[in-house]
Amino acid sequence: MTEREMQIRIPLDSSYPSYIEPMLDEFAVRLDGETEFCDDQEGEGDEVCFYLYGPNQDRLIEVALTAPAKFSLFDGAYAVKTAQRHEATGERERVST
Repeated sequence: MTEREMQIRIPLDSSYPSYIEPMLDEFAVRLDGETEFCDDQEGEGDEVCFYLYGPNQDRLIEVALTAPAKFSLFDGAYAVKTAQRHEATGERERVST
């Protein structure tokens, strides 16, 4: 089975890094922790990126769109569909939040 990846990208602002731990906790609550998980976050240029993994891309999209909405501080946030080993259709497709 191909492992899917979603990236949740959030522009850096004055609230960074205060939301990192709460966001990681929120992903942990919403993902099963076995086949679905958040592999931490890292700063990439002027954005912070959270990486979600699992076998079901539709499920990852759902979590990527609903979890950040709980915090209401992510103006300009967006998600990107990717896949390990570039096996998915929609590679690098942006998903509106």
